[in-house]
Amino acid sequence: MSNKKIILCASDSWYLLNFRYDLIKELNEKYSEVVIVTSFDGSEKKMGEFFPNIRIINSLLDRKSTGLMKNVFLIYCYFKIYINEKPDFVMNFTIKPNVFSAFVCIVLSIPFINNVTGLGTVFIKGGALQNIVIYLYRVIFPFAKNIIFQNNDDMSLIKDFKVSARNFVLIEGSGVNTNVFSSNESILEREYDFVFIGRIIKDKGVVEYIKAMKRLKLEYPSLRVLIVGGLDSDNQTSLSKEEFNELIEDSGIEYLGKRSDVPKILSETKFMVLPSYREGLSKVLIEAASMGCVILTSDVPGCRQVVESNGFLFEPKNVESLYNTVLNTIEIGDEELLRLSKNSRKLAVSRFSTEIVNKKIFNLLQD
Repeated sequence: MSNKKIILCASDSWYLLNFRYDLIKELNEKYSEVVIVTSFDGSEKKMGEFFPNIRIINSLLDRKSTGLMKNVFLIYCYFKIYINEKPDFVMNFTIKPNVFSAFVCIVLSIPFINNVTGLGTVFIKGGALQNIVIYLYRVIFPFAKNIIFQNNDDMSLIKDFKVSARNFVLIEGSGVNTNVFSSNESILEREYDFVFIGRIIKDKGVVEYIKAMKRLKLEYPSLRVLIVGGLDSDNQTSLSKEEFNELIEDSGIEYLGKRSDVPKILSETKFMVLPSYREGLSKVLIEAASMGCVILTSDVPGCRQVVESNGFLFEPKNVESLYNTVLNTIEIGDEELLRLSKNSRKLAVSRFSTEIVNKKIFNLLQD
């Protein structure tokens, strides 16, 4: 065991619990002290139950705010925490920690790694905010030990913006626990035909999904079509409860809300559908692949990487393309469906398992 103290810093505790649980578990076994610095959103309570010996410190980060004073206050909070904790190393996740926590690390001479977990709404929309983020990346990133990207498209795009690339590393995704996400149920026997799992925000393509599936349900009313996920009012592209209810009304789509039994739902899913506009590397797609689901997703960074011989791509932000892709899958025979399902599982185990991903991260920490 290393006698070093490591801090994991992220925008919210939900992200760390859902995307980095296995990494935290392994760090907790290999480092003498692990400290988590994040905003509190309720998930920190569950994380505290899983890891009672890990201290979780509230960074008071406001995900919605782009105001100067709130960001200055966040920098002050990071300074206060890091001076008090004296970490040997910091790992940053998500956009604000990649800038503001990293800045504090530079000033205090603390080694750090940044994880670019996706370029998100800022880069989907473009504009002034994107220009500010790019400028900050140019200033901050050269000081990092490494900058981890989840897909080559994001890495190439940041390089194109003249950000120093000497320390860039590709590690595909946050990994999937292929033991937890494993199903013995044949895809032919599964209950749900088409499932969307994700936050109810426009950038995930949920509006296109609902519109396409409404048409499909008119032609094939017996199909089971699901949406699983909660509203996210903190996101810039969120749908209000009223907007979502109006969209889904009389659609024939079953809405299950936010669920904690995602492995169980995926074990009963034939086709996982994600019409996202952009991802780092979609966690839910690699979880679905690990469960042997056939993948239907947008031809965009962070999604297309999870489709080889195990699914089909459609055009992003295009209801017609999504609808036609889904319609074509209905005619797939049993033998082909079994082949696609087997290929999904094989891809998840060979490329996206937490063992593979976390080993690469630990190699960087030890270099």
